[in-house]
Amino acid sequence: MAVKQLRTALVAVLAAGALALAGCSSTPAPAPTDDTAGGYDPTTATSTPADDMEALVAAAQAEGALTLYTDGTLATQQAWAAEFTAKYGIQVSIVRDSGGPLYQKFAQEEAAGQGQADIFGNIDALSLDDAIDNGWLTEYTPEGGPAFPADRSRAGYYYPYLMGSSHSVIYNTNNVTPEELAEVQENPLKALADPKFKGRIGLCPPQLAMLAAAFWYQYTDGDGASDVGWEGLADIAANVAIITDTATLTQNVIQGEVDFAFPVADSLVGNALKADPNTPIAFVYPSPTVGTQFGMGVVTDSPHPAAARLFAEWASSLEGSDGLAELSGNLNLREGGVDGRAYSELDWFTPVDLDTVVNSAVYTQDEAFRDAAGPDGDFLGHWSQVFGYAG
Repeated sequence: MAVKQLRTALVAVLAAGALALAGCSSTPAPAPTDDTAGGYDPTTATSTPADDMEALVAAAQAEGALTLYTDGTLATQQAWAAEFTAKYGIQVSIVRDSGGPLYQKFAQEEAAGQGQADIFGNIDALSLDDAIDNGWLTEYTPEGGPAFPADRSRAGYYYPYLMGSSHSVIYNTNNVTPEELAEVQENPLKALADPKFKGRIGLCPPQLAMLAAAFWYQYTDGDGASDVGWEGLADIAANVAIITDTATLTQNVIQGEVDFAFPVADSLVGNALKADPNTPIAFVYPSPTVGTQFGMGVVTDSPHPAAARLFAEWASSLEGSDGLAELSGNLNLREGGVDGRAYSELDWFTPVDLDTVVNSAVYTQDEAFRDAAGPDGDFLGHWSQVFGYAG
């Protein structure tokens, strides 16, 4: 069952779903081109020069509507879209689902020539890349696009408008001493292998989510393996009291049932502190870690192509991207963008080094990881044996 969860989360949905629906193998997307030489057309443009922005706004307002497909939190996306509507008078319909099912729906519609989406957004870069390779996302570079990190973008197609979350080690601020915290801050996983933490640690197993599997794989076969490895994980296993999902672990830490838990998304701590700033919870980032970001692109057969391009322009501006960061309580990855995280001004917070955050989608493209975590691999079984996990 655990392996099935891993495969269906992304690999099966994309490889067996989208590509089969397309009826052909993916081909590399062409490099973005400049289409301004023949005159500006707001419905087909690959970029919008400043002198043509009024024409884009007029064409978008004439269309009057657009549809956004997103796996972001519905309330956040609705509030964000309302800001766009307030500025331009263009109504935004939102289709929201979790990443895998959303992409499957989008792929089915596009492959059947029945596209409904104008903008497609997803935290999974692999879905976005697959959509480009199938010709479902078109070339469009908004003015603000180059202000986003190039290594987290596919220039001319999608940009990482928001840092979704990064995995962290969370802890109870009432139960951890300053001396213990100093050790954990220096090297979280290595420190938690110390026997003095016996019975004080909770874990999320790799079987529950692809992102968790990617995190653990970093410390068995990735950049963290030389410092931890299977031997180090065995030492941590001796200190574990609870193995469960991240939402439960967050409550376990808040209630003092365990003092540390990982890997847990930093956003869960943000949510807890947003609900009650006095919640006794904080976190440190291990190095390396894994994370996600929210990317969006303009759909090739968009029913409202001018409105889609205008939305991309607004979303990539400081106004639009800061609005999303503040509404979602996350980090705007745009140069000069705001940090909307509730904990970013707290004394204990140290920002994650983005160079140490591996996009989780990288692992779904890594043949060694897929083999290890797949039905014939031994990664999940080995982890379960080390940690005595039977879930």
